[in-house]
Amino acid sequence: MKTVDPAFFALLQNAPQDGIVPRWFVSVIARTYPDANGNTTLETKNFWSGDRPITVEVRSLIDGVVYARTFQGQVDLDVGESISTSTLEVNTRAVSMTMLNPAVEDMARGLDCRAGSLEIWVVLLDPKTRQIPSMPENDYLGVIDGAGIQSAAEDGGGEVLEIRLVNDAVVNLTRPNPAKSSAEEQKKRKGPNGEVDNFGKYAGSVANWIEPWGEE
Repeated sequence: MKTVDPAFFALLQNAPQDGIVPRWFVSVIARTYPDANGNTTLETKNFWSGDRPITVEVRSLIDGVVYARTFQGQVDLDVGESISTSTLEVNTRAVSMTMLNPAVEDMARGLDCRAGSLEIWVVLLDPKTRQIPSMPENDYLGVIDGAGIQSAAEDGGGEVLEIRLVNDAVVNLTRPNPAKSSAEEQKKRKGPNGEVDNFGKYAGSVANWIEPWGEE
């Protein structure tokens, strides 16, 4: 069961009387395109659904460490619908933001977002003070399944960066294991004192044994 911050929970409880003011934060973790020497750098770009840059502490959904990150505002951030499920289905999600913001354009054209990761958090502002009373709550960790620049609607809003996600945890469960079922692969699994696992030592020869029924 997920435990949320008491201040966050209190705002949820009081929402029928005071209203609710959610704000979303996202971090895109992806590599730069290779330079002349073929080198790349892993970078993190941060955005939120507010109107100005803000530095907030968030707990990484990747390593669990709390980081103070500066999130860029005025990006028309849309994080799609948050889906909670108890099944092991690979659910998808779409995140979009305007290319009119220079920080978004720099990320879209400077990072190879394919196979990158995207973290999403949500926070509730105090309806009266518009202050952030608690650390943003973890919402979604996704693997970037695709990213593209699309034309906005007919309202002349310019181009939009659209990022398609699949949930990270379930995707990892569906990835095939590259390890082969063999004695050599088994030997790689060493014990705490360095002992070699020889469980599969005779697996190859045993597979070729032919024992008539009823004989030893």
